Amino acid sequence: MPVRAPRTPDPVPTPRIADSDPNSEFCRALYDYQSTDMSCLSFRQHDVIHVLNKVETGWWDGILGDARGWFPSNYVTIISAEEAAAQQS
Repeated sequence: MPVRAPRTPDPVPTPRIADSDPNSEFCRALYDYQSTDMSCLSFRQHDVIHVLNKVETGWWDGILGDARGWFPSNYVTIISAEEAAAQQS
């Protein structure tokens, strides 16, 4: 899949990473992902997603801003909560 040029993301509400469960997982998008399925989460390259659930099929459940949905795990990389907080500031 070709990598698209990065775009400036639209402003989204900042998640409360500092208030998150210490066992929370976060990931950063490596590529843009646009879905037409209402149960899926669309995102842009470099977005930070709070991971809620992982399934063996490779689809993860997560939150980005006010949106929640499933997304392909091969489009993201896991990051620490500290890195997620730093990227949101």
